[in-house]
Amino acid sequence: MAIAYVGIVFVFYHELQFHQSLSNTAIGGLLVFASAVSYAFFVVMTSEKAKQVGSLTFTTYCMLSASVGVIVHNVVFADLNALVQPAPVYWLTFGLAIFSTVIPSFLMNKGIASIGASKASIMGSIGPVVTVFFGAWFLDEVINATQLIGAALIIGGVSLVGRK
Repeated sequence: MAIAYVGIVFVFYHELQFHQSLSNTAIGGLLVFASAVSYAFFVVMTSEKAKQVGSLTFTTYCMLSASVGVIVHNVVFADLNALVQPAPVYWLTFGLAIFSTVIPSFLMNKGIASIGASKASIMGSIGPVVTVFFGAWFLDEVINATQLIGAALIIGGVSLVGRK
C-alpha cells in the first residue's frame, strides 16, 4: 500500500509544480483527500450492512437518501427558477447522473460485497492513474515523467496487494 501512496504523491507533486497558485492547489488537494477519507470511512462502516441487505438494496437506499438530501437542500436554499434550462442540458445531466453516479455506485457496492471493503479501497487507488490519462486524452493535458513514475508506482502497489 505504501508504494501506491508514494505513487499518488508523485502524481500530485506535478500539480503543485504546474499551478501558479499553490494555495488553491493545496486546498483542492486537501478537499480531494478529505473526500477520499470520508468515502473510505463510509465504505468500511457500511460494508457489513451492505452484505446483510444485499448490494442492490443497499445502493438503492443510499441513492434515495442522497437524492432526498439534495432535493431538500435545493428547495430550501436555491433559486428554483435556475432549474429552467434548455432540453439538451437536461439530457446531458441525465447522462451524467446515470453514467457518472448511478452505474459506478452500483458497481462499487457490488465489488465491495464481492471482495470486501479493504480490497475495494485499495483497488480504488487506481483512480488517480485513470484521471491522469483521461486528462491527457480529453483535456489535452501533458503527461510528464513524474506522473508516469507515480502511475507505475500506483499500479505496482495495487498489483502487489492484489496478489496477496
